[in-house]
Amino acid sequence: MRSVEDPNNLMLKEEADKARAELMELYMPLAKNLAKKYIGKLSLEDAQSAAYLGMALALRSWNPSKGELSAWIRLYCKNSLLKELDSQSLIKIPQAIAPKYNLFIYYKKQNYTDKQITDKLNITLEELSELMKIPTVTCTDDISIYE
Repeated sequence: MRSVEDPNNLMLKEEADKARAELMELYMPLAKNLAKKYIGKLSLEDAQSAAYLGMALALRSWNPSKGELSAWIRLYCKNSLLKELDSQSLIKIPQAIAPKYNLFIYYKKQNYTDKQITDKLNITLEELSELMKIPTVTCTDDISIYE
């Protein structure tokens, strides 16, 4: 069994680290592009950091049998970005009410009255008041990532 101090192991480790650094540089535009989609929910720095972390994790775990590298990086970056959203305790809409919530927000923006909204959503005023307690999400993407 080889030890960590084995010169051959150290050389392989250095070569692998160098190759990962080159791949990080090559796939940096992909990570930046994915991060841009989360600006508004996350700051630019937080989004880019999360995407870079996802890319680093993807490069450490990928092997050719797992498919195309860019798809693997995309998956890890998105997962890392969603984890960052979660860690910042941003609003999560339960899947069961997300469709009604989305319609509620739409109707509110259209200046519908509470009565009109309850009729359109087929809900009670009590259910409407529960929807009103959920803070409005202000970001560029839709809310479907929380579903």
